[in-house]
Amino acid sequence: MSSLASQLAGIKASNNASVLDRKKRKKIHSVSLIYDAKVAATQDYNGIFYMALDALRELELLDPRFEAFENSLFSDTSIEVDRLVQTAEQNQALDRAVDAFLSLIAPRINLQPAVKTLEWLVRRFQIHIHNADSFLLTVLPYYSSAIFLRVLDVLPLPLPPIFSFLTNSKKTAESPSRNLIIRALSSDAQLYELVSTHIVKQITNGRDYNTLLAFWSSISIWCLAFMKESNVTDEDIIGKFLPSLSSIIALKKNNDAQVAAYMILAVLGSQTRISQNVFVSAIQSIVYNWSKASSKSGLSCITQLVQGQEGPAQVLPKDTWDAIDKIKTIDQDLVTMSEKFRIDKFVVSWIISLQTYAPERFSTIQKVISSVPLTDSETKEIIISTIRLATQPSTSADLKSKISNLFEFWFGESASELIVIEALKELDMNVEILELALLSSFNRSAASANQYTENFDEAAALDKFNILNEENGQTRDSVKAEVDAALDGLSAVSYLSRESDVEFFKLADLYTRAVSFRLDLTKFSQSTAFVKDAYISFLARIWSGSYAVLARIAALQQFDQILADITDDTIDLQAFIPYILIGLTDSSEKVRRLAGKSVATLAQRYPIKKAKSWGVNILYGPENASSDVTWISSDEVRELLNNIITPRIEECVLDNTFIYQIIGNVLDASKKEVKSSFCVSLLSFFTSHALSVQIPQPKAIFLRFVNSASKTTVARSKLLSYILESWVEARSKWEATCEEFKFDLSVLETEVVDIVSFGEKSQGIRFFEECLKLNNLYLSRLVCNRIIAIWETLKADVQLGLVRFLVDLSVDDKNDYDVLDVLNSVSISSDIFVTLLKDSKLEGTDDTSSPNPSAIAKRRRRSSASSRQAFKRDNAIADIAERHIRKVTTVLELLERSKPEPRSDLLPQLFTILGEILSLGTESNLPVLYTEQVLANCMLAVVAELKKQKDVKLDSNAIRVDIIVSCIRASSSPQVQNRFLLLVASLAELAPEIVLHSVMPIFTFMGANTIRQDDEFSSHVIQQTISRVIPALLVDNQNGRNSEEIEFLLLSFVTAFSHIPRHRRVKLFTTLAKTLGAEYSLHILLNMLGQKYSEAKSKKKSVESRTLQQFSDTFMRGFSVIDQTAAIQKYLTLFNAIPFEAIAKDTESEFTRGQIFGSAVTNMSSEELVQLKADLLEFISSIIGGEDVISGIQSLRIRIISSIKKGEQDEISAIREQTSKSILLLLGIIDVVGTNEQQRITSQVFATLDNILDLLPISDFIDVLKEILNTPQDVVIKRRVLSLLRSKFELELSSDEKSQEAAKLSTEILSAVIKANDDASLSQLALDGLDIIVAKFGSSFDPKDLKALLDLTVAECGLGNGAYEVFVPAVSCINSLCAILGARSIGHFAKIVPVAFARFEDAVCNPETPGADLVQLAVISLIAGLIKRIPAFMNSSIVKIINLVLKSTVMEAPRKQLLNLIITNIDLKIVLSALTTTWSNAVNQSLDAIFLHLDALDAAIELSERKVVSSQSANLVKFLLESFEVRGRVDDKYDNNSINRIETRCIKVGIQIILKLNDKTFRPLFVSMVRWAIDGAGCDASIEKSDRLLVFFKFFGKLLDGLRSIVTNYYGYLIDPVSNLLDQYSQGGIKDNEPLRRVILNSLYTSFQFDHDEFWQSRQRFEKISASLLAQMPTVEASLGKNLVKTIVAMSETCASEDNHKTINELVLSHMKDSCSSNQKLWAIRTLKGIYLKLGEEWLTMLPQLVPVIAELLEDEDEKVEMEVRRELVPVIEEVLGEPLERYLS
Repeated sequence: MSSLASQLAGIKASNNASVLDRKKRKKIHSVSLIYDAKVAATQDYNGIFYMALDALRELELLDPRFEAFENSLFSDTSIEVDRLVQTAEQNQALDRAVDAFLSLIAPRINLQPAVKTLEWLVRRFQIHIHNADSFLLTVLPYYSSAIFLRVLDVLPLPLPPIFSFLTNSKKTAESPSRNLIIRALSSDAQLYELVSTHIVKQITNGRDYNTLLAFWSSISIWCLAFMKESNVTDEDIIGKFLPSLSSIIALKKNNDAQVAAYMILAVLGSQTRISQNVFVSAIQSIVYNWSKASSKSGLSCITQLVQGQEGPAQVLPKDTWDAIDKIKTIDQDLVTMSEKFRIDKFVVSWIISLQTYAPERFSTIQKVISSVPLTDSETKEIIISTIRLATQPSTSADLKSKISNLFEFWFGESASELIVIEALKELDMNVEILELALLSSFNRSAASANQYTENFDEAAALDKFNILNEENGQTRDSVKAEVDAALDGLSAVSYLSRESDVEFFKLADLYTRAVSFRLDLTKFSQSTAFVKDAYISFLARIWSGSYAVLARIAALQQFDQILADITDDTIDLQAFIPYILIGLTDSSEKVRRLAGKSVATLAQRYPIKKAKSWGVNILYGPENASSDVTWISSDEVRELLNNIITPRIEECVLDNTFIYQIIGNVLDASKKEVKSSFCVSLLSFFTSHALSVQIPQPKAIFLRFVNSASKTTVARSKLLSYILESWVEARSKWEATCEEFKFDLSVLETEVVDIVSFGEKSQGIRFFEECLKLNNLYLSRLVCNRIIAIWETLKADVQLGLVRFLVDLSVDDKNDYDVLDVLNSVSISSDIFVTLLKDSKLEGTDDTSSPNPSAIAKRRRRSSASSRQAFKRDNAIADIAERHIRKVTTVLELLERSKPEPRSDLLPQLFTILGEILSLGTESNLPVLYTEQVLANCMLAVVAELKKQKDVKLDSNAIRVDIIVSCIRASSSPQVQNRFLLLVASLAELAPEIVLHSVMPIFTFMGANTIRQDDEFSSHVIQQTISRVIPALLVDNQNGRNSEEIEFLLLSFVTAFSHIPRHRRVKLFTTLAKTLGAEYSLHILLNMLGQKYSEAKSKKKSVESRTLQQFSDTFMRGFSVIDQTAAIQKYLTLFNAIPFEAIAKDTESEFTRGQIFGSAVTNMSSEELVQLKADLLEFISSIIGGEDVISGIQSLRIRIISSIKKGEQDEISAIREQTSKSILLLLGIIDVVGTNEQQRITSQVFATLDNILDLLPISDFIDVLKEILNTPQDVVIKRRVLSLLRSKFELELSSDEKSQEAAKLSTEILSAVIKANDDASLSQLALDGLDIIVAKFGSSFDPKDLKALLDLTVAECGLGNGAYEVFVPAVSCINSLCAILGARSIGHFAKIVPVAFARFEDAVCNPETPGADLVQLAVISLIAGLIKRIPAFMNSSIVKIINLVLKSTVMEAPRKQLLNLIITNIDLKIVLSALTTTWSNAVNQSLDAIFLHLDALDAAIELSERKVVSSQSANLVKFLLESFEVRGRVDDKYDNNSINRIETRCIKVGIQIILKLNDKTFRPLFVSMVRWAIDGAGCDASIEKSDRLLVFFKFFGKLLDGLRSIVTNYYGYLIDPVSNLLDQYSQGGIKDNEPLRRVILNSLYTSFQFDHDEFWQSRQRFEKISASLLAQMPTVEASLGKNLVKTIVAMSETCASEDNHKTINELVLSHMKDSCSSNQKLWAIRTLKGIYLKLGEEWLTMLPQLVPVIAELLEDEDEKVEMEVRRELVPVIEEVLGEPLERYLS
């Protein structure tokens, strides 16, 4: 073949493939992210492109980088881009552009414009096929969103292999679970590598976003946990995660990504064991690359990495430390982190690193340690590190001071104190050596002070300590040399003076080191360098100072030795007694024991004759500084040491606080343990030392000695006045001194404050005031606590002065400490408060007399006017007023909290202040609400206490209720208003005559404001005000006054009804009514509420009117039965006061007097008055007639019945009397009703009357009813009474004996009404009532009485009455009577049934007659009752009854129920016979009658047994054939649709009949049905053959569908007829009868489909039917073609033999010849297609005969035929054949 020929052949093959693959291309084009596939298939690229371009430009507004893609993916030329024709390089460039766009669009992929742009990439570039991996990676972070499912939906199956785990999610259209993704990423290393690389690339390129980072961090953490649970090795886990993490951590500019990486790394560090190298590298990578923004997150990560490491904490590398140390707030950050997660291991590393690299910042350690939880071992690790730092000789003094502070903290907590002891023991040290190292002393608990002392080798520990010192160049010899140098040229006379500080500190350091090196200390004592005896003062300062315990011990040992060595008996060393006593307060028992020894040694020297006191004029410095020291006599020293201290010295040794008790007892003048002179001398002795010494620790202890005495002969504040006077000024100096001496200032300051003792007068109080003015928080707290402690001992004037000062101080608001806490903690007398309140007034008032109220009011008005001008002119005045309010508020707060003894003179002062506050608030806009509230609380408390007292007299001029009312009105605060209302309520109890004249304004205000508040307190206020104020009003009312005020009060509350919170209304009004008394108020309230109800109705406010009804019903139930019935009667009395006609304005009457009827009512027109009266009756009627249980309370009627049952005669009599009065009032209203307009009231009167009568018990009710009926009343009234009778008995219990007796009495009354037959309406109501009574109570009646009633009802006055109004209830009554009498009513059948049937037929014939439907329904009901109760007597009437039912014109439901009743109660043979007999009557009636008949027959057959149906089979089949003829019998009566419905229903019934027959019975009947259908045997001449055939084959098709293979062989009776019919269709004998051909084909198809017995395998049957069936192709209608094809295919499948297949094939091919029509060819082609689809390879044997025909058809002139073969038949054959058909065709 030539080259050109081969190219042409290739093009031809390509075109053929393109034609065959067009479906696939269309399918690809229909894939869309947005549109349905059908819609997408119709879209062109231009429309999609421009939609996407618009969306891209929207995205450009969010990110300009999208603009670049307008030149590539979204350019105009992109519409023509086709991957299939591009080169590989062009496609690679396209892929890169797609990846770049996906990377940029990822953060916004949920936006609608983003989806539209992706739509273009999917539709034009098929990125879901060619870029599936990138597409899935882009949307994977959104795996739980809708966009992910949309993308997954467009991806073709199979998915890319690496994403195959998503296949099920695609198939089920459900988002993949997180667990699925985690398992896939954890188990598939390639997938994780792909996802991780993609995420790292996105982050590195700066295209990360929150969702991506959240996905990466969360999924990574979950994967890590999953792998850990799956027992993956730590090395593999670390190797999987660490590379990507290291890449991200290095991105310094991407803080968010770093934080995400830190999260993952932190979890990785906590879950796996990271090697030391990796650990160090990870931390270094973090600190080298973090930014300021990410440093704290990085620090959190490092803490968790360190936390995950095993082993002891390590010092951080220097460069790591430097980076961490740059975080300025690291201490606070660590504390914050520790609250969220554990970081204790890192804290330990950080602390020991800080001690190594930055010891100068040692003070930050304590803050962290005190806040971060640490284990004991970690605390011990830090303590050991700190001890090592402390014992280094290179440690500076400043650092040692900071370390000492930290150890003070540890010693302050019992748990950490023990850890310190253990750490010291581990280092072969004790606390004493630590103190030597730090040159400090620690306060320890007794337990720790004695621990590890018995077996502790102190000498060895000191040697070890000294070896450490020697290693740093400090040796024993060097210390000796330093001592020698220091002892040269000393000049201090006494080292207890501050002037010797420089010299002392140098010597003290040397002395301490000498003690640590265990040098011979006698070198100090024997040195001549000391001024005479000055060395003793040096030792005293050592043991009384904050020096190491060993140094203090050594000092006391030396002192004791010096005492022993003194030979001069005249030297008096009493100057050191206070310091020896300081030794007895030491925390170390060793020190105390040595001090006790010194006491004993010193005591031996006394008494001394001609004593020479050491230290006179030099003890505390120069002469002036020491001259104030007081000395005691030698005898007094002996008394103190020998007789007081020495006997108790052992107790002092054991308890370091016991010495204070001893000295305190000696100094306490009240205990008189010693002579007063000795007491005074000793007091002067200690106070002089306390005044003179300037060293903090001795000063504090001396002061404590003095303060230990509760009472001294001379006030401490006087003796120590210098300290008190100078302390405030010198405090900063003492603060610096304490810091220098490492002494706690608070200890000293506590003792200074405690100088002020009980019963203080002036000096100490001034000191307190100065201290509080200093505004130091700690000092203020000390002073305030001291004031509280001594308060009760202070005199009243001192207390008043302090209170004034503290109040002023708090008002100035310049003190950080709330000094009012003091006043809140002490008791303040009423006298003080009276004085304070007088001080707090703006204008003075004479206390001796009460001012005139009018004068006060005028003065207040003048003051207010002048105040307004002053406030406008000068801001200073406003400031003064504001300060005054603050002061008043403060005083009032104190009064409120203190609750002093109540006094009546407090109230006038409070009222005066209230008036001033009211004026200030009104005129100045100053905030006074809180002040008013506190003032109200104070007044409430005072009044409450005064009420408890007897004979309290209040000045009416001073108690100003009008001011309270003004405050209530002026205040905008509901809380303030409520408080003052409660005050009024309390005053009403205390002094009702004062409150009475202000009651109305108060209740007016409450109605307008307070009751609208929806809170518990407001509700409480209202309740209290009502319950306390109203009684005062009632007392006045009993004297004949204030009745209008009560009405006005009620009107105020009713007017505000709509504003009262719904859930509070009932309780409020109930309290109001009960407080006023139900007899005075309940009916008035109801009337006023009724007026509001009428007003709401007139304004069409249905919700409001209904609310008023419901409320009133609930409200009334809160009262007793007697109260309710009395209120109803009084309500109706008020109702009668309302005239029918409008009255003149000047007319005086009950209607116009008082407040019950307002001006809006009294000015109504006549018509409006009538409407009001009607509404009032409707309102009260709804209340009386309420039956529901509300809030657990029964209705009035039920409660009356309960009361009568209880048998309390007084109550029963009252109820009857009040009810009777109400009935008479109502009847009286009826009598006076005149005009037509007034007649509308009548209905409401009767409704109310009904409800009132309904309240009565049944026996009383019957008596009233009988009386009314027996009197010549209006017919309307009698009707109402009879209606009420019926409803009354409906509610009664049939088992109640009283109700049964009443029922019997009622039948007599009703029988009389029926016999009288005066009025049809009365007879109707009487019969209705009789019906109810008989139905409910008839079983308790005597049968004779029932027969008498039956006689009455069937007579002319009942059943024989011509009026339907009487006939209908008579029938109902007869039905009830027959139901009870049963067979005993047979004798009356002749009088009942014929009459009923006759009236029924008359009603049917004359449907326009009034009541025709009611008559029919009544008769149907009667017949139903008779059939139900005595069915045997109704058999003869069944046909008649069915015909009547079919003729009836009433609704279908009752007729259907009657037929169902017949079926279930009458013998079914009779029923079936009757139904087949009445079919023609049903057809002649109506469509409803036909369906009613058929439904009844269907139901009867279903209930019938097989033998019953078999016995009636002939009749039933005859009926069936008759029903099939309905098409011919109804003529034009029904449309074709209705006829089809009838036939369908008949067929259904027929199937139901046949299902009840066996084959033996039905086969001959079926033959007769075939003869009827084919030959017309026994059919009506009016029906045509085609109609018979149509309905028959419909029936036969349903039969085949239902019974399937059971009746397939029945087709044997129809083969010839069906073949003939089909031949007639093919030959043109039957035209235009598509329905018949359809049902024939359907019957054949069903028969073929369910042929399980090879019925159609018979060659004879097959040939007969196949020829006729395939002959239909030329003439078959388009709408039946598919049915024909389906039937032929079914026949081919059923008749599965080679001969049969060959026959069918030949017959089909015969319709595919050139001479055949196009339609004939098309149906043949489609038939073959169906056969190949159904039979597949079984039919391939027929392919050789078919191939030539296909070849011809492919070149057919009709394009439809050609395309049908090419598109439909050929692909099916190729699929079955498994290879192209082309080679056979060629």
